[in-house]
Order: sequence, then C-alpha cells, then structure tokens
Amino acid sequence: MRVLSLLLVICAALGCGSVGDDDSEGDGDADSDADSDADSDADADGDGDADGDGDGDGDGDGDGDGDGDGDADCDEGFECEPNDTCETATDQPDGEPFINEFRVRGSLSDETDEDWYRFQLTEQANIIIRQNDIHDDNCRGVQGTDAALAIYGPDECLVPFYQRDDDPDNPLSSCAVMELFNITPGRDLWVRVEQGTQGDIGRDPTYELELDFQ
Repeated sequence: MRVLSLLLVICAALGCGSVGDDDSEGDGDADSDADSDADSDADADGDGDADGDGDGDGDGDGDGDGDGDGDADCDEGFECEPNDTCETATDQPDGEPFINEFRVRGSLSDETDEDWYRFQLTEQANIIIRQNDIHDDNCRGVQGTDAALAIYGPDECLVPFYQRDDDPDNPLSSCAVMELFNITPGRDLWVRVEQGTQGDIGRDPTYELELDFQ
C-alpha cells in the first residue's frame, strides 16, 4: 500500500494522464491530440483534416474538393449545375469563360430547364454554334433531345440578340444550328439551351453543344 501511494504521488508530480486509455493527454482516446476521436487532428469529427466539417479536405466548406468555395468541382467537358441563369452559367473548370472553340455536354431535365454557358473569342470571327443529337448524326430526334439556342451579350444577358430553334435546313430536326458573323472579341457572351418546339424531351435528355469558327 505504501508503494502504491508513493507511485501515485510520483505520478501526480510528473503529470501522468488518466488510467486506462494508454495515451498521454488524459482524454481517453489513446491518440495524443486531446479531442477524443483517435485521429490526432484535434477536431473530434474523425476525418483527419482538423477543420471540423467532416469532408476530409481541410478547407472547412464541407464540399470535399479542397478549394474552399463550397461547391463541388464539375468534370471538364460537361455542364456544371446549377447553370439555369446567366449568373450561374457554366464556365471552364478554372472559372474562366470558354475561349474560342469548345464542346460540352449537358442535359435538359424537363421542359422548364435552361442551361447557360459563357464564352469569349480572342479575335473577331464568324462562328457556328450547334446543339447536336448524341444518338443520331442525322438529327431525326428518335431518342435525343429537341433543343433551342439563344445568344446573349456582349457583357449582359437581358435580351438575346440571336435565337434559333432547329436546323434551318430541317425544321423537324432534333438539332439546332446558329451562324453568327463578325463577333466582337474579348467580351462575355452566353449561350442558352432550352427545349425546342418539337415537344417533349426525348428519351435521353443529353445533348452536345459545340462552337466552331467558320
């Protein structure tokens, strides 16, 4: 008993931790960070990143992508929802507008859905913008989406300056084509994609949007 009492006195003097957790800070988790979750990051959520949001990326916004902006990054070559307005238009993954020629896939979820894309040109040019049917190069619309296109800008998106529903050479087409001439470079422009006049969205609502120089 005297030996045990002596050991307890010595332990108290040395600052020993609580008995039974085999750690060194006395929190009962056996790790060494005093947060009781055994991951050694001091935030008690168990994800190992020390920011307390549980996503494991360490930036504290909870989206898991590590950039701190709160929205998950989208894959290159695809629309990034939400993009139903000019202000939320899909850009390149780095947040800059699409530059010159580009190709991207999107999807119209229903008859009220709109998809917006922002782009710029680096030189004055004539361009052609197409909405392609990914199932049929002939745009017969059996499976694909019937869409309509509109162009807004430069630098504002209140009123479209050009619109097109369907291919002008094929009024029953499930594709849409616009040709534009002498477009000013260095200004923000937007493409809006929405359901066309052929009625219901096709069985697959996915489309391809393409911009090329003429």
